[in-house]
Amino acid sequence: MKYYELDRWFEKEIEKLDISPTNYKKAVDRYNSVASMIEAKLREEYNINSHVYVQGSFMIGTVIKPYGKDKEYDVDLVCECDLTKENTSPEELKKIILNIIKSDGTYGKMLSSEEGRRTWTIEYAEDNQLSFHIDIQPSIPKLDSKFDKAIFTTTKSKKNPKNYKWDNGNPLGFKDWFDEINKNAYIEIADIQKRKLIDNGIYSQVDDIPKQLVVTKLQRLIQVLKRHRDIRFEDSEYKEDKPNSMIITILATQVFKDIDYRESLPQLVKIFCDKISTNIQLFNKIDGDVTGLLIDRVNGKYIINNPTVEENLAERWNDNDNNKMIAFTSWIEWVNKDFSILFRYENSSEYENKSFDTFVKECINTKAEKRDSDNSISKELLNTPKPWKNNV
Repeated sequence: MKYYELDRWFEKEIEKLDISPTNYKKAVDRYNSVASMIEAKLREEYNINSHVYVQGSFMIGTVIKPYGKDKEYDVDLVCECDLTKENTSPEELKKIILNIIKSDGTYGKMLSSEEGRRTWTIEYAEDNQLSFHIDIQPSIPKLDSKFDKAIFTTTKSKKNPKNYKWDNGNPLGFKDWFDEINKNAYIEIADIQKRKLIDNGIYSQVDDIPKQLVVTKLQRLIQVLKRHRDIRFEDSEYKEDKPNSMIITILATQVFKDIDYRESLPQLVKIFCDKISTNIQLFNKIDGDVTGLLIDRVNGKYIINNPTVEENLAERWNDNDNNKMIAFTSWIEWVNKDFSILFRYENSSEYENKSFDTFVKECINTKAEKRDSDNSISKELLNTPKPWKNNV
């Protein structure tokens, strides 16, 4: 089967996961209103200068429509306050943001009653099939970081909810890093995609079109991987351990930066899986440290470095008997298996009338898979001896 034919099918199917330009604009207008309110009240009521900005998939253009029972888009905002660790605490800052939202006549009524570990949440009712919530993460600049634009974010302890601490982050630095790797792919298609939006009457001028609505092969790769993950883990007993979007995004981007951005989308998925699978296989072959790769293991601890701040994204892989690492390993095996099935099709008629979602569900429901794993993390993987555990 030609990759070119698969690529056209992929493009058509993954485009269906995009948020519509109309709903994107509506979401942007709403989170900008929240940002303006918070910035104004911090300045007027607390004499604190701040900058509230979007992070995550809305920032880098990898948003996908919600899947399964989760029908809401998740919009992540950072509220970066011009304060230091010496004149505030994570608990104090988080309470200030809470008081600002609660005191607002509009957003106070929309505030979730449950405090997130890192955020406060504003919930919107469904409007023309657009349902989403906004998570607001209080933060301050990380002045002692070697990374430009790094921040400290507030985090409530999982074990002791009365304790708060500062965690590391760098959304703006991450966007710079991502955009640099995505630059050539973006330049090649930007004019074509923007012209299409104008021809469809969605925008009247090129300058009005947000950069996030131009979607490159890198962004499509991330969307494909996130959607596959969502489908595969929807009914799994290990749903809570499913691969983190930030980990998927960073690993996909690291792989993408070393290859030709003109590769077909199915070929990009194959390259990604091959590189990650090789990395994982080394864990099984080598008892000691594995370093210098996309995923490292040092002294029995897994490490995926955030390239823009002092942060190990695989920190939680080292807890709970490595279940998150095992879930990630299983997911890579599933991606490999599912796309191998797709590549074996003799002609396009075998898949062209299927949606991507349907294809993955059919892979899950094959008799062989039901017999081997019953759509859960394999028992063999869970019980695999971990020789490095002695080093922990």
